[in-house]
Amino acid sequence: MAESPLSRFRRQGAAEASAAAPAWAAPAGGLKPYVAFDPQDKVVSLDIHRVLGPTYSPSYAYLLNLAYDNEYFTNFVIYYTFLRVEVRGKNLRDVITAIKLRKCEYIRDFHPEEFEMPAEGQPLIESINIVWLDATMAAPERSAPTAGQAPG
Repeated sequence: MAESPLSRFRRQGAAEASAAAPAWAAPAGGLKPYVAFDPQDKVVSLDIHRVLGPTYSPSYAYLLNLAYDNEYFTNFVIYYTFLRVEVRGKNLRDVITAIKLRKCEYIRDFHPEEFEMPAEGQPLIESINIVWLDATMAAPERSAPTAGQAPG
């Protein structure tokens, strides 16, 4: 078989690595490793991953404020123009700093049936609560009632 003209530019083992399971995938019969957040450069939006709910990706352009407990770093609230994101957990200082710098690509809540417990001292997000401030932007699971429909 003839060698591809681009083969000299490829990393050795790249084909095998691309065929392997992604790093975030669960090992056979096990739980996935838990990572509470991911700091990156040039982030446009914050992905909010919830195990038991939909993922949202509000743009940092709509970020108004970040409130947090400065002493214990166990909770914070992200205020956007149209929604509020309430987060509770442990060891959240690095997560808060990444969001303040607008370098946090995602936050993810922990679920014991989905993820391995992180090491002591690592960030752990116990809950993420989404509160819609604008009824026209309401999430499907909390949408405003239509005409003639009772709220609920």
